[in-house]
Amino acid sequence: MTIKNGSIFILIAVGVFLAIGQTAGEMSDKAALRSHYEVVIDKLISHYEYKEAFMRDSKSGNLRHAAAIGCLKAAFFKDHKDMLIEDLIAAEIGTKPYKIQHYLNSKFFSVLKTATMTAKL
Repeated sequence: MTIKNGSIFILIAVGVFLAIGQTAGEMSDKAALRSHYEVVIDKLISHYEYKEAFMRDSKSGNLRHAAAIGCLKAAFFKDHKDMLIEDLIAAEIGTKPYKIQHYLNSKFFSVLKTATMTAKL
């Protein structure tokens, strides 16, 4: 009887330790993802600010338009960085740069489209 109780106790203890270890691992994974996404968004902000500064005085209307979009993206990413990071984690996007950039661009253009539609009303 005591061997059976001891075995049950050991199984329960192992299960608890595995659950705690998994939760700690998930927390460190989320912290690592948060840090990674923050770096990526900061790089994108710098990129779009540079692009805007470089092209805003261009004679080309297309380049000035790209500069304006870059300025809007930089402002959007700055203002909503924490929300975007939470959304990226919740959507389980991962760390591939093209997936992150696609997700962020989709968010930006959906907000821009909504703002444009609201302004027309």
